[in-house]
Parts: sequence; C-alpha cells; structure tokens
Amino acid sequence: MGFTSGRLILVIWTMLALNTPVLSSPSRTRTAESGLKKLRILWQSDPVLLIEKHRRPVDEAIRYDLIDAHALGTPAATRQSVAGLSAYLTQPACNEFEKVRAVYRWITANIDYDVESYFKTRNHSPDAGHPLRSGKAVCAGYSGLFTELLQHCGIQCMEISGYAKGYSYETGELPAGSNHSWNAVSIEGRWYLIDPTWGSGYIDSERCFKRQFEDFYFCPPPELLIMTHLPDEPRYQFIDPPLTSAEFVQLAKPWPIFFKQGFHQCVSLESLLEADSLLIYRFRTSQPTSILADLTRDGQKLSKTQTFIQTENGFHTVYVRFPATGTYLFELFARPLSDTDAYQIAMKCQIQTRNSCRTIHPFPITYPSFTPSMRLHTPLRGQLPANTICDFRVTVPEVASVAVYNADHWHHLIAQADTWYGSVRVIRGELHVMIKYHPGDTAYWRILTWQVQ
Repeated sequence: MGFTSGRLILVIWTMLALNTPVLSSPSRTRTAESGLKKLRILWQSDPVLLIEKHRRPVDEAIRYDLIDAHALGTPAATRQSVAGLSAYLTQPACNEFEKVRAVYRWITANIDYDVESYFKTRNHSPDAGHPLRSGKAVCAGYSGLFTELLQHCGIQCMEISGYAKGYSYETGELPAGSNHSWNAVSIEGRWYLIDPTWGSGYIDSERCFKRQFEDFYFCPPPELLIMTHLPDEPRYQFIDPPLTSAEFVQLAKPWPIFFKQGFHQCVSLESLLEADSLLIYRFRTSQPTSILADLTRDGQKLSKTQTFIQTENGFHTVYVRFPATGTYLFELFARPLSDTDAYQIAMKCQIQTRNSCRTIHPFPITYPSFTPSMRLHTPLRGQLPANTICDFRVTVPEVASVAVYNADHWHHLIAQADTWYGSVRVIRGELHVMIKYHPGDTAYWRILTWQVQ
C-alpha cells in the first residue's frame, strides 16, 4: 500500500567558531539525471505558490463548503450500490471538479484502511467484500472504488499502480515492485492526481488506522507528489522528463506539512547524506512555522541536546551533533506557529557520519518558552567549563528582563534593543537563562539550560 503516517534547505554554513564541516552526499551511480535536476530547480521556489497555481482551476470551480457538507452528510442507505452512491454524491455538483471532490471527500471519511489485511497478507487487492459493504479496504480498494464512482457519473478516471514511500518504507530503499495504488482523473483535457488512501488517514506506531483527512492528496502538483509516489509507468508521473527509480530513492521523504508550510530553497533533498561530527541544516518556510528535530540511532532516539534550532526572518537553522560514527535517522517536525496542536512529521533522511563529537551536552536544552522569535548568539555549546567567565548574548524581544540563574545567584543581563548581554563567572551545576515578560511580574520563565562542569 505504501501508507503515509509528514523542501528542506540544506545549506552548508562555514562558521569558524563551530568548525562547521563540509556536507556531502555519498557517491552514487546516477543516470538520466536531467529530470531530477529540473525538479531541483523548481523546488527552490515556494511549494505553497506551486500548489496554488496548479490547483487554481480546481479551487475556482469548487464550492468546497457545499460539496464537502453534502458528501459528509450522505445517508447510509445510499451505500447499497455504487451507482446509487455516485448519483447521490454528485447531485449538487455543477461541474466535473465538484463531482470528483464529492467522491474524494466521501471515501476519505467513510472507508477505513484495512490494517489487518495489510499486515497479515500484504495483499494489495481489494478484500473479498466490496469496500461499500465492509467499510474497509487497502489501497487498491480505495482507488478501485474511486474509479467506479466516477465512471458512473461519466468522468474519465484510471488507477495507477506503483511504489510509494509509505508506512514500511526504509530510507533509500529501492523499489522491488508495486506496493500502492492511486488515481488520475481527466477534467477539461488535463490530468489531475489524487490519492484517496493517503487522504483518509494514517497507520500509527501501534499499527492502528487513525482517520485524519488530508486535503493535500486532492490534486497535488505532480512535481511534488513524485517525491513519494513513483508510478510503474513513467508517463503517469505527468512530468517531463520523468524520474528513474534510482533518482526517486535519492530523495528524502516529505509529508504534506512540508509543502503546506512552504519548506523551500533546498540545496539538497538527498535521502542519504555524509557528514563529519557537526551538520548545519538551513531552510526556509514561507508560512510562520515552529520546528522540532529528532535524531535516532539503532532505533533509539537520542537526547534533545544533540540538536539545536534557531529561527530568523523565516529561515530555520538546525544544528546537529553526532556522538559516534555511524548511520542516523534525522527527522524534522513542524506545525503552524499559531497552532497549539501536536507537531507533525515534515521530512526524514539518513545521515552517515565520518567523525563524532563525544561531548555529553553538545547544545543547551531549550524549552517551549524559547520561541522562534528568540535567538541565542552565544554560548552555543551546551557544556560550559566551571569557574570561567562566559559571555552571554541572546535576542529576546518584548520582555521586561533577562537573567542568568546559576548556583542560586541571579545575574541580570543588559538590554540593547531586543538583544541582551552579560558576562558571568559560571559555577558547577545547572545554569539557566530566565525571562520575565512584564515589569510587574514576579515569575521568571526558563528558556535555556546549560551544564557547567
């Protein structure tokens, strides 16, 4: 099935203070790269704008509130036949776009992914009972029902089989054969890609299906969907020139929020990278975004102090230290800055390291109160030598006070505009940078923590 469960700009910064190493990709045999090179140029631009341009004919034709409400309110009795359901769903539609939307919205809200069949048999054919009767299907059942419903209302629709970077995908894995099915519909002489399976939800870590509607898989640009969906027939990529399977697996795996938050200006989107003991990833999001990062080795998530994130003017910089040589899984998570919902995975790739940094606390600990509007200038190392004088400089806008708290002593920093400065003789133990939002407040909030040893 290739089920999903979430453009990274990878910029190599030469920062002398941090001895930033050169980032490279492992040598590979590459053939017919013109398609991938063409896409990499396109991916430098904001994907939000690409989605808007591609979907403009769709969005201008569809009355989303009306069509979605009608589809979601479909009576259960209409499920007795494909013809009857198709006729009901398309009743209020004024054009083919609205018919396709009604079918997509109904399927994604009413058909559960058949997790048991997927894990038990890995059989990607529809189950013995039709999805209308059972209410369950694997990907072929979703795409088959989608095709049937649209054919009954006279819309040209086809099923596409291929390889997708879904639930069981291993980074850099070469396709051994088809593992997923999705759709393409022809409207007004143009083909649009749709994946009702991935639009309905995802399989969680407990191997349970979680329904979560995803609008991205309704008519996404082919230039973005190709990063996770590779058709068996190259012509159904709808890009020219098409990617090869080798090029497909070279790409990191993104999730919808990666595109919807406007990750772009990528120097590299490789699925496998080589590095020394320190990497610096820098990328831009066009939408205000909060970022988290995880580093995993041999199935174990490493301490949050192995990564450190700074944000400035829409650019996000992720510092990564590797405690030992080996292969690591690197994951980025994102959410809109104004949201309080859980973070969603945005992308993942593998990193092979040649050297290591054995510092126990390579970066300071950050807390939710360290918001993207704040910036730490120094010290960036998470472990400080005891009985030495350390310079602190941190940008914290719109607060009344910033102080260093260490060994039961308060050291208040001096403000220059939004940046706060100070030199402190540090004592063994924990050291915190604390902020007070308003002059009349009595409480301070911790934003950063160092270990002094």
